Amino acid sequence: MTELETVRLELGELEAIVHPRIAERIAERMASATSPGVVVEVPVTSAVDDRDATRVAVVASRDTRFARAVARGGDPDDVERRIEAQDTDAVWRRWADHVIENDGNWAETERAVEELIERMVADG
Repeated sequence: MTELETVRLELGELEAIVHPRIAERIAERMASATSPGVVVEVPVTSAVDDRDATRVAVVASRDTRFARAVARGGDPDDVERRIEAQDTDAVWRRWADHVIENDGNWAETERAVEELIERMVADG
């Protein structure tokens, strides 16, 4: 078994323990929310699979994610391993109801988020 396969296996085992509890807590908080909208950030698609929610994925190319993580001080080899263990953009795109592209600068991403919120509010 390769190192990557071992990491994925171990990550899967951890997720099987942690994700059901995370999903329970998210459901509890959403049920008790007093505002009309609740935003939940999840690091993996398997953390929450609630079709009653509107799911938004913010994606960036592998090269962009790598460069940003290294620029923040990440060790290139560690960053590479972490990216390899993550869900791919294709997985996130299938999971999401809406996708925001995040390869540009912050202002572009912020504008895309604001436009999506405006569309969602207008649609009720």
